Amino acid sequence: MAKILWIEDEAKDRLLEYLAPLIHDGHIVDIAEDASEGYYRLKETRYDAIIFDLLIKAGLSFNMDEEYPGLALLRKIFVEEKNSLGLNKNRIMVFTVVINQAIINEIKGMGIDNIKVKERMERTRLKLLIDELLKK
Repeated sequence: MAKILWIEDEAKDRLLEYLAPLIHDGHIVDIAEDASEGYYRLKETRYDAIIFDLLIKAGLSFNMDEEYPGLALLRKIFVEEKNSLGLNKNRIMVFTVVINQAIINEIKGMGIDNIKVKERMERTRLKLLIDELLKK
């Protein structure tokens, strides 16, 4: 059983599609619907795996003009704060519709290599991706 944080503003809408297989396997999944909530949860709780979306709401603590608040959150954690939270980069996945090579390169420059493009997929696909993360 793993504790997972999914930072995704549409996660509750996709509960049956993506989360049900994870919960069925006994994983605990917390959802943060914006960058601010995601940052707060990461400061308060240790997670076995973390899923970031780039296109989320900013929340109260982040710049509302930021095009990709999820990317701003990654920058805050890994560039500004130099990963002071001690997150395992091998257990982080960026799961997004954003296909921009400059952004992908920036994320990889932070040491995060698990970048998956959201696409129409079987509802168990996210569970399989999380299972891969948890093996690292």
